[in-house]
Amino acid sequence: MNKVQDTTSTIQKGMQNGLLQKPSDFGTYSEPNINTVLKLDAPMIILSNAEMNLLMAEAIIRGWASGDASAFFNNGITASMKSMALYGDASAINSAKLTVTSANMLLPQDLMHNWSKFIHKCGFLFSLMK
Repeated sequence: MNKVQDTTSTIQKGMQNGLLQKPSDFGTYSEPNINTVLKLDAPMIILSNAEMNLLMAEAIIRGWASGDASAFFNNGITASMKSMALYGDASAINSAKLTVTSANMLLPQDLMHNWSKFIHKCGFLFSLMK
C-alpha cells in the first residue's frame, strides 16, 4: 500500500475487475481514500438508491419491468456520484460536473449493466473530478 494519499486525478489508476491473482504492479493502483470512504465513521450502505435505480434500468432492458431504462440509468449514476457527499466535503462531487457526466453516460443496452456496476462501485474515483 502507498503511505501517502494523493488524490490528483491524473495519476489515479483503476484495477481490472475479476483478476484471479494480485498483479505484479499492485502498488501502482489507486486505493480507497482513508480520509473519506475508509474513515471509521463512514456510512456502511447495504443497498443504495443508486443500486436500485441501476437494477431497475437492467430489469426494464431485460423485459422484467416497464419504464424508462435511460432515466433509471441516469438517475442511478447521478445518485451514485451524489452519494459521495456522505463521506464528507473532501469526497463530494461538484454539482456542475454531475450534470455533464451523467448526461453522457448512456451506453448500448448490452453494456449498460456492467458499466453501471463499475461506475457505482468506483464512485470514489469520480470524487476526484471536483
